[in-house]
Amino acid sequence: MKIGSTSNFYFICLMVNFFCRAAFSVTADFVIIESPRSLSIYDQFEQPLSKTEGAGLLPYSPLQIMSADVRLGDQITRAMQCSYGQKTYYLLKDEQGTMLGDKDRIQIVKGCSVIGDTVEVSRKGAVSFAPSVSALGSAKSLPEGTILVLAFRSKNSYYALQTGHAPRFGWIPASSRDAWKPLKRAASADTSITTQTTMQLSERIEWANAHYKRLFDAFNRGTNMQKSIPRWQKTGDLTWSLGEPYGRTGELDESAKCLIEDLRDILIGKQFSVRYEKGIINISPKTLP
Repeated sequence: MKIGSTSNFYFICLMVNFFCRAAFSVTADFVIIESPRSLSIYDQFEQPLSKTEGAGLLPYSPLQIMSADVRLGDQITRAMQCSYGQKTYYLLKDEQGTMLGDKDRIQIVKGCSVIGDTVEVSRKGAVSFAPSVSALGSAKSLPEGTILVLAFRSKNSYYALQTGHAPRFGWIPASSRDAWKPLKRAASADTSITTQTTMQLSERIEWANAHYKRLFDAFNRGTNMQKSIPRWQKTGDLTWSLGEPYGRTGELDESAKCLIEDLRDILIGKQFSVRYEKGIINISPKTLP
């Protein structure tokens, strides 16, 4: 049954606030792209990736799936909406929902535990690293001192980024986790945010944007109205603004409070504060005594 067009807009705000109160999931689905150039990929503005932008996607990059099937702004083109780093990407599909390009060069991994820890290999010859789980048995081991960013865990393996002059993604067996240790931090107050933490902050905000879009699309279809879809836009290094008119009306303040709580959880242990005022989220270093 359709919602009457004269229904109070307060209804959709309640729905948004309700759904955004659900805890930001620590599990997620990922699509691993062996060769980004083999697919048709659009950027966050729904435009084809430039060569420069495409170069930012390493082979075997893991993109977190935000929505497995969406329609772009033209309401015709189908795509998978993904998040990687601080950006949103769309993997284009045909009308039947099949990925455009070489679909045999992607792998979808479901129900992963998102990690985000940075570790250092502490024992030589104990940590294998390979582009696929099946290749771990014959893979070469990483040297002691190798720095890894653990992206997620799936079953008995971790997917990680090996940092350094030639960064690369690959799998490592969970059974070797006693052969690495958390990367030591300086004893001084942590007043910097790592790339991984920035990625987590951006992914949480994109998660909220995806839910806004889903709920408002449903509302507009049910009412034949054209309410603008709320969206957090990045306006600074660690600043996001809620699109008008919602930034000034306060209609989504409850969902914003939930979002702020999740961002603070991500920053636990770091000397940063999160503030929200009149549709603006700002993250900045705490003032030390």
